[in-house]
Amino acid sequence: MHEWLSPREREVVNERLEGSTNERIARHQGVSVRTIERMLEKIRERWQTAIESRDRR
Repeated sequence: MHEWLSPREREVVNERLEGSTNERIARHQGVSVRTIERMLEKIRERWQTAIESRDRR
């Protein structure tokens, strides 16, 4: 996994890759579903920025 992810973000991404729903991840992490949704959106945005930056080289 990329070094720009925090340990918690890595956990969330791994849980999604394993097939967990946002609801299940939220329960496991002890946060709201909306928090997980926002976290995943921020990860997607950073991922997209990294890809675009790489492609401009």
